[in-house]
Amino acid sequence: MSSTGLSSRTGQLSVRARALLLALVAGSGFAHAAHAADSRETDAFVVSYRCDRGAVAVAYPAYRDAATHPIRFAWQGRNYTMYPARSGSGARYLTRNGQLEWWTKGSDAFLAVPGVPDRVLDKCEAF
Repeated sequence: MSSTGLSSRTGQLSVRARALLLALVAGSGFAHAAHAADSRETDAFVVSYRCDRGAVAVAYPAYRDAATHPIRFAWQGRNYTMYPARSGSGARYLTRNGQLEWWTKGSDAFLAVPGVPDRVLDKCEAF
């Protein structure tokens, strides 16, 4: 066995070398995830959702601007601008005319017409 952890006969990594490689790969993933979360504080970002009746893409402002800046919502070839609205829990957005609302909490969301019991899109999950 060489000092690199690679067996000269079989070309396989030693247990120690595999553990080190796994630690390095896992560490880089955590660093990337931490950077992505940090960048959302200052940079706009897009989240894609799978819903019961199709997929949507939503462009969100940076977290620091979320209370005052609109989102851009794309669904069925149409684009909507929605503005922050009061919610008891999660984040809620309404079109300017109030005819559509997008409500998110964690990685779940739905699209609805306010006052109508059936949702336009339900069971939306970020992916």
